Amino acid sequence: MPNNISININFVMFAIELLVAELIFLYSFPKRKFFYFVYPLVLITIIGISLFWPSLTGLIPIKQVRELTSFFGLFLITFGGMFLCFKASPLVVFSACCAGYGAAHIAAHITSLLSMTGMYGEIDFILGSKRATREFITFPFIYAVELLLFGLPARNIGMYKNYDIKNNLLSVIIIVICIGITSLFSGASLDINPTIGISIYAIISCTFAIMLQTRIYAYNMVKNENKLIKYMIEKQKKYYQDSQHNINILNQKAHDLKHHLTRYKEFIPSDEFDSMSKVIDTYNIDFDTGYAVLDIILKEKALLCSEKNITITFLGNGEALNFINDSDAYALFGNIIDNAIEAVSKITDIEKRLISITSEDKKGFCIIKCSNYFEGTIIINGKLPETTKDNTLGEHGFGLKSIKTIAEKYNGDMIIEAEENIFTITILLLKQK
Repeated sequence: MPNNISININFVMFAIELLVAELIFLYSFPKRKFFYFVYPLVLITIIGISLFWPSLTGLIPIKQVRELTSFFGLFLITFGGMFLCFKASPLVVFSACCAGYGAAHIAAHITSLLSMTGMYGEIDFILGSKRATREFITFPFIYAVELLLFGLPARNIGMYKNYDIKNNLLSVIIIVICIGITSLFSGASLDINPTIGISIYAIISCTFAIMLQTRIYAYNMVKNENKLIKYMIEKQKKYYQDSQHNINILNQKAHDLKHHLTRYKEFIPSDEFDSMSKVIDTYNIDFDTGYAVLDIILKEKALLCSEKNITITFLGNGEALNFINDSDAYALFGNIIDNAIEAVSKITDIEKRLISITSEDKKGFCIIKCSNYFEGTIIINGKLPETTKDNTLGEHGFGLKSIKTIAEKYNGDMIIEAEENIFTITILLLKQK
């Protein structure tokens, strides 16, 4: 081998450690076409480059700058490789790779601190380097912990799915600065352990930056969800106004048709008359709950239920709900009933296509309860049912969140139960004095 070409096992280990650390955050990403063919090629290529990486960066005269350039240069190569493998925008992949670099940096400095305790003893140079051997032994355990602490929470909240550079820029900068500082002050060679202070600084800074990414995203996700829920409630105010107008027209038309049909009854065969009357009666469903808004929403949803062979009933005193704002009541009952219709529509047994709604006053609370059958399995996670729709709740979930938001507006709560294929949603509202 020519004298100007050198191999440094530490850089090979660094490349492997970095690739594994990036997977902590990337493993749940959608994969590109031919992933299982491209990914091994990317791994082989990056490891091959890392074998001779010190020779490629050896022309830089200043040692600390040369090492810093070597680390970040290899990182950028791994980022390019991961972008070829995972289906996401460059910024999303870069953010995940930065978090991975931070995780690898944490593991490296934990290993350095452990080595200062003498726990490794006189370990043999299994990989040709004391540092590489120690990291080979220690990193798998650290990465397993980081997967639990960082990777799984990031996946569960879909942290990188809706990327906003403003949300992650600060954490990325912290990771880059931290790695830059610790690389410059960690010593003249990869085989020299950094000081205890530098290691503690690196661990704390990178942990803070990765957790900051998660916290900022979670905060913005809740903020955006609240905006969407507020928008949905405002939109339903318009629906209520339109529905009120349409139901009044429908009632008048149904009444007129019934009147005209009765006038010409003697000229129409009895079977045709009965059939026509039945059709008109479908649009002439009336509810008298004592609360006009509830009457409108029940009639509107009853027409929809009739088309789907669903029976909907209400039992209770609607007058007790008069303290609720009209648009809030429309949104509340609309979402409750839509949720029930969606579930019941999937039931093959027509006799179980039932929706039962009750309302009662109890100890200063107005208690609204809606029960319906469902098929399949519902898992309650916290106060909401889990969903399989791309790890998001979708419109169904936002409807439930809208219900919860309205309940909380009236100092109440929402309780969901799913037992023996019966789904029950209970709304507690504190009655206004």
